[in-house]
Amino acid sequence: MTRQSMTPAQKAIAAFVVLAVAVVVVIVSYWLGQTSPTLTPTTSPSARPATPGASQVSATATPASSAPVTGDACQLPDALPAPETPVVAPTVSSATAALAFTSYLYRRDGGSIVARDVEGGGDWAVGLWYVAQGTAEARLLAAPENGMVLPLALSPAGDLVAAWWLPEHRAPQDPACTSGIYLVPVDGGPSVLVASGDWSVSDESATDLTWIDRTVGPGTPRAFRLPTASFSADGEYLQLHEPDRITVHDRTGAQIGSRDGACPAVNWSASGALLAAGCDEFATAWLFDAGARSGRELVIPVPPKKMADPGWEWAPARSIAWPSPEKLVTLRFYGYPTGCEVPGCTIPPPAYAVTTINIATGAGKSISDQLAFEAESSRLSPDGTWAFGQTREQPGWMMQLPFGALAQIKRPGDVLGSAGDGSVLFSSRPLADDSVRVFSIDPAGATRAVATLSWPGGAKTSNPVIWLGGLSAAEGGDFATP
Repeated sequence: MTRQSMTPAQKAIAAFVVLAVAVVVVIVSYWLGQTSPTLTPTTSPSARPATPGASQVSATATPASSAPVTGDACQLPDALPAPETPVVAPTVSSATAALAFTSYLYRRDGGSIVARDVEGGGDWAVGLWYVAQGTAEARLLAAPENGMVLPLALSPAGDLVAAWWLPEHRAPQDPACTSGIYLVPVDGGPSVLVASGDWSVSDESATDLTWIDRTVGPGTPRAFRLPTASFSADGEYLQLHEPDRITVHDRTGAQIGSRDGACPAVNWSASGALLAAGCDEFATAWLFDAGARSGRELVIPVPPKKMADPGWEWAPARSIAWPSPEKLVTLRFYGYPTGCEVPGCTIPPPAYAVTTINIATGAGKSISDQLAFEAESSRLSPDGTWAFGQTREQPGWMMQLPFGALAQIKRPGDVLGSAGDGSVLFSSRPLADDSVRVFSIDPAGATRAVATLSWPGGAKTSNPVIWLGGLSAAEGGDFATP
């Protein structure tokens, strides 16, 4: 068997959407959980010595270019310009969380309202919209005249958006344009530049793309792979995560820490501002205390082979969490059916292993068990008490850790992020009427609606979905019935 690749349609959908979320509690919609019996554990201790820290800690007032720019670079403003008053705003159901999202602008054509959603050199323009918790009003925060803006993260209090700003579109044959990541206050205050560079990639079929610009000229469109971003639980710090670098910034935009190298697994603590990253093929953990501006590195123990064969580990499914200052948790999955196409090769049963690490001593204790599914990716909650295992086919699984119940769920859309306090996951999907609904999924598999984004009444449209991409959700209200 070989790993199933994404179809072009799936890649196109994935390229539209980035979800970065913090804390949210949402309206009850429907239940899709199905629990299975509690697993039987096996345990084994292991220990690795701690190693000295190797993080870079600095305070840089002027952001350095994060991604190299070639050719005729665009000019970035120190602060994003205030947008003009929009003709009309998207329609939003009363949101149980603060939301930031990208969607189209509109123009008047006689007595009609027309969405500016015509790609390929047509009338195309978008804006960054914000909806306060408990309201149904979308407010425009920023709108490039001939560019793109996408929210990457929203602070837990819902007062600050981390947003990517592309000043202007460039045709595929033209030089790349410098883009920037800004911190944008939702109260209309001045934004600050955090990082700048060129995050475009030449291959639109590449994985993990954030957005593909199909709005200008013929030829292969320019694609972008942006850093993922998230705020600390206290909302005071932002981390930007690229394939080969992590940077940490305070609310002024100053860089206060960084770590070079591949660190695919990153997670903030459930409270405060502790950042953990699994680096160097998951051999090393980078532990950064943003409040103290201090970092260190720790060797990550490997579960014993008798528990889980490392030759069958699926690296993209690794996760990490820093539940408390004294404890680190890692999660691994095994038995993924790749590299076993020859006769006589036996695929071991799917399994997972959880390792709890004493940060002071570096000692680790691993526990493992078999599973009924193969995880393609995973998300470990910040408090380390549950995880989501994404499978190639619907549905995915919610896992109570270390050996609680499993809940099989039918996702209402792609799972795109998790709450800052480890309470829920977030997903979204287009509906039959071309609106977009945002959902949350709790650790027991319960699915709830957060909000629905729709076209303004009577608007003329060309694109089938109002929401182009980029969404963040912040702290929500109490549970309520629909």
